[in-house]
Amino acid sequence: MDRDLGKSLNWFLLLEINQVQLYKAQAHQVADTHLREALNRFAQIEQEHVEKIATLLRQMGGDVGWLTAACESSWGKQFARLGMEGIMSAVDKIGEDKLLSIAILGEQRAIADYKKLIAKTPEPWVLEVLWANLIDEELHSGWMKNYLTGKQNISP
Repeated sequence: MDRDLGKSLNWFLLLEINQVQLYKAQAHQVADTHLREALNRFAQIEQEHVEKIATLLRQMGGDVGWLTAACESSWGKQFARLGMEGIMSAVDKIGEDKLLSIAILGEQRAIADYKKLIAKTPEPWVLEVLWANLIDEELHSGWMKNYLTGKQNISP
């Protein structure tokens, strides 16, 4: 396995796992049905990214079993629970709009990182996954920006 590509894919694997948890936690906290459904859909798409990246790593001879074991361990479950509680608390403290703005920043970071990896990856079978994930991240970011802009344009 190409060491640099493997490191980059592991970075994305962790990033996507965090995005799944973030969107699930946010979806549990928001009152707006449209936003809740969008966040649940984002979580599903991010989970697809996790599965695609894990598959790439396995095809390249990498081991992702450590990640499954870590997530399924008692400390991994506790960490995820604490993370979700923290996100839920943050929604209450800073509000949906600010939390979405933070999520947009996360998506923009993923977009920039995907673009960098695409620029230096020659393997077409890897590029196919990277491009699909990049487009999804751009769609998530654009949807959230549009949602926030639309909310600001609605008069009570």
